[in-house]
Amino acid sequence: MHLINAFKVLQPGPFTTLQDAGRFGVRHLGISQGGAIDLYSWAWANYLVGNAWGAAALEITFGGLKLQACHDLYLALSGAELGAEIDGHSVEPWTTVCIHRGQILSFNQPRNGLRAYLAIAGGFQGKPLLGSLATVYREQLGGPQGDGQPL
Repeated sequence: MHLINAFKVLQPGPFTTLQDAGRFGVRHLGISQGGAIDLYSWAWANYLVGNAWGAAALEITFGGLKLQACHDLYLALSGAELGAEIDGHSVEPWTTVCIHRGQILSFNQPRNGLRAYLAIAGGFQGKPLLGSLATVYREQLGGPQGDGQPL
């Protein structure tokens, strides 16, 4: 599986989702806002790579995610410390780094916190549903495939 041409998903982790700021103005339809649970950390990850407000990022719960870069790109990590590594070298949260094509980004076990955010320069792309890419599992909306499923 490829994640919007930025990464090949080698291992999805227990609950990794694509999140943005969420959907607004849809509660009257019985649809929740959704979006990043830790809005502060999500916003900082996007800020660290120069993305505008609202850009989609990955919300990684518990770790266990393993991605292979499809090309060189800048990424930022924020939120929980989930033991992130690029090819076995530690990557601290709240930092911006360059990952090269073919390198492996992995998240091990939580060390501090529960959810981390991974943003890439330019944001993850997809087809918005009701104005958002946010994954809402219960309502089967958003995410990389548009069906509300985690990676």
